[in-house]
Amino acid sequence: MSFYDIPVVRDFLTILFIQLIIILIAASRIFKKAGEKGWKVLIPFYNLYIFSKIVEFTGNGKKFILFFIPVVRYYYYFFFNLRLAQAFDRNPYFGVGLMVCPSIFMSILAFSKAKYVLHDDFFPML
Repeated sequence: MSFYDIPVVRDFLTILFIQLIIILIAASRIFKKAGEKGWKVLIPFYNLYIFSKIVEFTGNGKKFILFFIPVVRYYYYFFFNLRLAQAFDRNPYFGVGLMVCPSIFMSILAFSKAKYVLHDDFFPML
């Protein structure tokens, strides 16, 4: 009996795969709303760079390297999601939702009428 023949494991992996597909489609739509090409979400580290460009608004996106520093990653992920929500005119609670359940909240961002806007009063980053 293989590990993948256990029904609970198979069902869990199926749900994870479906969530992955939903997040990829939603992220592609978010990229398009922010003026980037949707296919860029498929390239593993480049998509973090593009997401960082979207939330930083400085145009360089170099802070995506902070995702690879073990302790700093959680701080950056927190403010990353808050700023992603704010970039589409959502409140900070929506940013918390992006952290807790990204497949649902990224889909809401992607398929709603939310527009990508630039603000001067953003949450502070590093």
